[in-house]
Amino acid sequence: MERNYAIDFIKFFAIFAVVVIHTFPLDSQIGLFILDNLSRFAVPFFFVASGYLFGKKVINAAESVLYFKKYVIKIFKLYACWLFFYTFYDVIIIYQNGSDIQQELVKYFDEFTILNLLYYGKGTSGYQLWFLTSLIWSIIILFIFFRLKKINVLLTISLILNLIGLFGQSYSVF
Repeated sequence: MERNYAIDFIKFFAIFAVVVIHTFPLDSQIGLFILDNLSRFAVPFFFVASGYLFGKKVINAAESVLYFKKYVIKIFKLYACWLFFYTFYDVIIIYQNGSDIQQELVKYFDEFTILNLLYYGKGTSGYQLWFLTSLIWSIIILFIFFRLKKINVLLTISLILNLIGLFGQSYSVF
């Protein structure tokens, strides 16, 4: 599969948009309304680009199941490593605070449920890990629809859910 420079070009702006979302002060009207809302294309773009590139690889591969497993395991390993990193970091912070360490550790590890870890991607201070768990689930769903030859149905459902999400959260000002 040859490199798609158009995706790389848009990735530049998407990366910049993610930086804007996470760093621009939201107390100003310009930051809240214009820049924040205009930057909301970034995360959906990364999901679409990942799905597109995964689909291109799977559609041309004779062993699509093998590639699917390899890809999901690769993302899961990345998630597991960062989950371990943030857990270690959080435990160090709890020990540094020093007030009732045992109770704080119990409270901290109570958040480690299967649903939190494998679906929401939360439980640690690494709140951005939701992206990896969402990507894993998205790739699984994409592969199932690909195997069923129902990609058009998935595209329609995804568009509707994305619009509901946008107008329910980001563009709720309208």
